[in-house]
Amino acid sequence: MSAEEILAARKARVDEPAPDPDQGFNPGNVKSIGEAQVAEELEFRGVLRGLCRPPSQGEGDFIDEREPLDIKGVQDRWPNGRFTAEGALHHVSKQINRNSRNVILDTRMLSEPSINVLRKIVVDNSWTDRIVWYPPMEMK
Repeated sequence: MSAEEILAARKARVDEPAPDPDQGFNPGNVKSIGEAQVAEELEFRGVLRGLCRPPSQGEGDFIDEREPLDIKGVQDRWPNGRFTAEGALHHVSKQINRNSRNVILDTRMLSEPSINVLRKIVVDNSWTDRIVWYPPMEMK
């Protein structure tokens, strides 16, 4: 397969799951497209397999071959103004404990000190097997 064919296949893979039930199945929704790009990249790298959107609202952002996933784009200005350990703990805990979902943590907009805080939260709560890091990273 040529490089152009690989890129075309990956673009089609992003376009296919872009419509998100929680965003009204709108294929042009920027948040949904961003989520699809993250999920496709993780699937391309072999971190996740068999990804698809759930059939209806309230079932997570994606389902892989194992279970529902929710993507959290964590930023230094999240939640409500800035990154806090308490806010991160609340949002991730809600998905894991209340909604029984694994979580993809998109840390591209997070500083290294905040990533270290997030890593500690994950380890302290024994969530290492419930979290998928994007971009992929090793737990220290």
